[in-house]
Amino acid sequence: MSEQLRPCPCGGKVKITEKRRGNYRREGSYFQGLCGRCHARGPLIQDSPEKATQAWNQHVGGMCAAPTAAAPTTVQIARAIWAIRRVDEDRCDMELEDMGMDHSVWREAQAVRALLAGRSATPKESK
Repeated sequence: MSEQLRPCPCGGKVKITEKRRGNYRREGSYFQGLCGRCHARGPLIQDSPEKATQAWNQHVGGMCAAPTAAAPTTVQIARAIWAIRRVDEDRCDMELEDMGMDHSVWREAQAVRALLAGRSATPKESK
């Protein structure tokens, strides 16, 4: 039984395509995995579609062309919350860093970061 073709990390559907080539070096069909969403391509394999499937499955993580954004830091999230809170305020007063680490914005930023990481974001009561 042949190996199942793994999906692309971007979630796109992958298929094995066949390309016919003829040149001074090689002739025949070449097979390659191709993602329909991000257009990632596996290695060109001359032997068979099965070997192209194996090649795709071995390298699938490194070929995805979909951008993967790094998770924002707690400081970036806190600054975004601070900016939203201050939309209609005078920009000349205190900055977030001047407010101290016990300010509620920092707790909210930690809760948002936990949500983004898939963890529970139940805020703890401060004492």
